[in-house]
Amino acid sequence: IRDRGLFLGSESIYMTISGCLPQGIVSVLQIPFSRDGKIDTKCLAHLVKHAAVSGASGVMAPVVASEVSHLSLDERVEVVCTIAEAAANKIPLIVGASSSSVSECRKFCRLAIQEGAIASLVAVPPALRDDADGVLQFFAEVTAGSSLPLLIQDLDWNGSGLPMDTIIQLGQKLPVFAGLKIETVPAAVSYTHLTL
Repeated sequence: IRDRGLFLGSESIYMTISGCLPQGIVSVLQIPFSRDGKIDTKCLAHLVKHAAVSGASGVMAPVVASEVSHLSLDERVEVVCTIAEAAANKIPLIVGASSSSVSECRKFCRLAIQEGAIASLVAVPPALRDDADGVLQFFAEVTAGSSLPLLIQDLDWNGSGLPMDTIIQLGQKLPVFAGLKIETVPAAVSYTHLTL
């Protein structure tokens, strides 16, 4: 286990969270549905077990690739609880807690803690993407009083994502900031400046 560091040229930000994230492949779980349109919890639990026995370092859900935008809040809770039960003592869980609503993010971060997750993943709300102060305020409110490690999803299919200055400020101001999930076009811009 090593300390996580974010290195940007001559500046460095050392995360206060040591070894909180799994190293290796973290499987993003797809949400299976039964023929009647309900979440197939038996199949979902099987996907968790399959990830564990196949050597994945962790599982993550519900997130964009899990079609989270098509789930109700109650279904999101059902997904997290099902995965947590199947993952217990087998594989680390990162809970997708994204929403444009601070209170919804906080609700899912609390659920992540309750269900034994090692971290949460929260995407930058699209409406705040070009508002550095808004991004900082949003994540400060989401993480206020929490010790749960946070991954920030920098999802921008039409651009290069968060500016480096904003990422540096997030690292300086959020004690629980543990890493980035970079999903930008082109991604090389962010990867060139970051070494995690």
